[in-house]
Amino acid sequence: MTGVFRQWVSGLFAAGLAVALTGNGCGRGEKAVASQDTAAASPEALPASASPSGATAMAADTGRRATVARRSGRPGMPAAATPETRTLDVDREEAGRVRTLADLAEYLTTGGAPEWVTEKMRQFAAQGEAAIPGFQALLTDPAPEVARLGAEGLATIGTPAALQELVEYLQALPPEDEQRRELASTLAETARNAESVPYWNALLAQAGLAEDVRDAANSALAHSLTATDLKELGSRYAATPDETMRQSWADVVRQVEGAEHVPQLIALAGEPAAAAASDPLVLAAWDTLAVIGAPQGVAKLLAWADQAPDNATAAALAHAIGRVDNPASLAILQQAAASGSARQQAAAENALKNFADR
Repeated sequence: MTGVFRQWVSGLFAAGLAVALTGNGCGRGEKAVASQDTAAASPEALPASASPSGATAMAADTGRRATVARRSGRPGMPAAATPETRTLDVDREEAGRVRTLADLAEYLTTGGAPEWVTEKMRQFAAQGEAAIPGFQALLTDPAPEVARLGAEGLATIGTPAALQELVEYLQALPPEDEQRRELASTLAETARNAESVPYWNALLAQAGLAEDVRDAANSALAHSLTATDLKELGSRYAATPDETMRQSWADVVRQVEGAEHVPQLIALAGEPAAAAASDPLVLAAWDTLAVIGAPQGVAKLLAWADQAPDNATAAALAHAIGRVDNPASLAILQQAAASGSARQQAAAENALKNFADR
């Protein structure tokens, strides 16, 4: 590394620069349609005081290409909008009759507006565990779209009790069942609740867990972790000799989102001189730092590339750096390509190809 670039990268990393690319969560402004009647006296009836703001908040998008691709195909996820632009094409009289989850299921199956159904579902889910029985009833409905609504509701509640109901139902379905695949995908994409972390840890520790359930749990856990949880995951990984569990924890790390996790991902990876380039957790941390693409993480990856003790480590780091496509780190890559070490130049030039069409 040249003296100028080494000093520039070191200064940048020491300053702890981390630019979080935040995306819009699901809109929670005023509803375009709302019943003025008092909710029915049923455990699953929507309280008159409930509002979309009470629903569980979705995790912010951080510019991860793979995550954006997954979410873009997810049904029932309305684009963020201001109250002025949230007018939905719904029949006010029909919508006004939606008083319970059973009403909502009937509205959905008779051609109701999906965006409005999703918004209403979140209002029911905001009741928390009191809404579990109602969503359970939807989960067992023979109509696939109603079953998905039930799964999404339980995953949106996201407490261990709600998740256990969903996971147990999922596991009871035949492995080749198409609905099982759909519900597993719904669980993986919807569950976002830090309260659920102990539940997922315990589930993943079970022997003989089906692969599709494990995959869904890995994804849900990754989207629910706090920085402290991520640190504990690293300790759990280091303490277990079981290769299946170690790979499972590494798979979780590969799906972590958010620039706020960059410092802990750096700590998980450790310095390259002490890390094995074949270690699944180390490789996962490197790749996730690159996919998040925050400047602090990219600067560290470039520094590690220059410090790599052998060609295998250098190649693994170069591969990770080649995945960076976050515009926030473009200047770092350009500087590395212009005046970095030979390793840094090669890795940065490869990453810059991701920006060729911009």
